[in-house]
Amino acid sequence: MSKDKQLQEVPLTREYFTEKNAGIVTDKEVFRTECCDEIADRHILNKNTPEDLKLIEEHCEEYLQTYKGAESITPIYCSCGRIQEYVIKLDGKKTW
Repeated sequence: MSKDKQLQEVPLTREYFTEKNAGIVTDKEVFRTECCDEIADRHILNKNTPEDLKLIEEHCEEYLQTYKGAESITPIYCSCGRIQEYVIKLDGKKTW
């Protein structure tokens, strides 16, 4: 059987594209953090890394300058320091 024929007979699944695009091998054990259940090797902005903290602050500043209806923005972090979400407080006095 030729190599081309073998490739055509392989079903293309979500797992195939996950491995192909992200380089994640599903056969290996995946290590996850206990606190936020994220893949340990995945890069997520972390407040404990100075470069990441600078990016978080720049994003918050840009958001507040762009959206005038936002009164404040609060980054929410996991106990390990990874960012989980942003909570935005809107200015209730403004009307559109």
